[in-house]
Amino acid sequence: MQEKFIENSKLAIFEKSIGKTRYDIQFDTLALLFCAIVNYAKSVTSSIDLLQEKLTKIGNTTGKHLIDVLVWREKSFKKENNIADILNLISSTLWKSLFQKKPDSVEQGSGDELTYYIFESKPFITKCIPLSTDPLENRPNCAAYIGGIIEGFLNSTNFTCTVKTQWHNENSTVYIIKFNPSAIKNQAHNYM
Repeated sequence: MQEKFIENSKLAIFEKSIGKTRYDIQFDTLALLFCAIVNYAKSVTSSIDLLQEKLTKIGNTTGKHLIDVLVWREKSFKKENNIADILNLISSTLWKSLFQKKPDSVEQGSGDELTYYIFESKPFITKCIPLSTDPLENRPNCAAYIGGIIEGFLNSTNFTCTVKTQWHNENSTVYIIKFNPSAIKNQAHNYM
């Protein structure tokens, strides 16, 4: 009888596999952390553009470290050599691990092989920050932090780029990814 009880009881923490543990963080905790980041960025900047630049820099640092997290968590992780594949990795694996959902769409700029767009309606980050009723051009887009994460992640995987974050409409954001020409050359070189 006691053996049956031991089998049905929960495993002790030292008996659990650390590789398969899912680390979900409460929304309230992330909201508090992000509010602190935004308040810090507001205190050291004097304009909306500088605030967004500061949030991008902070996000860039975060994005550089996310490659290590993905390699550790994903058993089937492989180095991507193609821009389309790395953007697919971002829109599926990275986005899902950060926000438990995929972005609305990923599109290539018309006629420009260096520009890509990621569209997201109601970004997670904007749920944490109360938005003013100012027109969009007078309102900071705090999703610049996510743009920084994308930029840092891509740069750490040798797909050098810059990412700009803009309002797409009232409740959605577009991340404009502009790759350096060297990223296209590296992609072509990897397949030869």
